Amino acid sequence: MEKISVLGINASPRKTGNSHFLLDHALQAAKALAPEHVTTQLYSTAGKLYKPCDSCDQCHQKLGYCRQTDDDFADLRDRWIAADAVIYSIPVYHMGVPGNFKNFLDRVGNSVVEG
Repeated sequence: MEKISVLGINASPRKTGNSHFLLDHALQAAKALAPEHVTTQLYSTAGKLYKPCDSCDQCHQKLGYCRQTDDDFADLRDRWIAADAVIYSIPVYHMGVPGNFKNFLDRVGNSVVEG
């Protein structure tokens, strides 16, 4: 059996709290199912910057390229792509996800293009 990589994303702007606590337990449970076959990684968006998509359309013209490079987007995108499974732990703010993480979601869909 191959190793399965599970990425846990804590999308709360707080470093610790309920989202972090619950995600940590979920990742521990995933690892406990088959410790020799499952690797886990907890990633927190707290303190990170994800600039919003500004509809420049470069991601479509240059097959996934995003012109915004001076933020933390590429690091999380690369981890997201490399993972076999992703567990999100997201607090609900005003009927939606926190704005900073929404910026990541808006950009990741257009920047992940198979060539």
